[in-house]
Amino acid sequence: MTAPRHDAAGLFARIRAGQAEISALDARRAQRAAEVNRWINQLARLPEDGPEMPPLPASAPLPIKAAARQCQKSVDTLRRHGKPGGWAWKTGGLWCVDPVGLDAWVRGRGA
Repeated sequence: MTAPRHDAAGLFARIRAGQAEISALDARRAQRAAEVNRWINQLARLPEDGPEMPPLPASAPLPIKAAARQCQKSVDTLRRHGKPGGWAWKTGGLWCVDPVGLDAWVRGRGA
């Protein structure tokens, strides 16, 4: 029996088997790359998730006392509902209100 290192036919068979395995891996890699390219093209055709309406321009914040007089609610009510809603906040010891958020809250409350 010939030693494996001297068996030329066996060596060539192992080399061909390795090359076939590499070819199969290359084919699988090409399939995956094609699938990724299909996903990318599919995502490129999707509409953007942008807002339907343009964002409202930022308005100057109102002091909470003036806002309470305008909407005929108490300062405490505006603090209680505005803080979790994000349209009332405290800055440097002074409570302020976003007029757009306050208006939306008042309209939602009246409905």
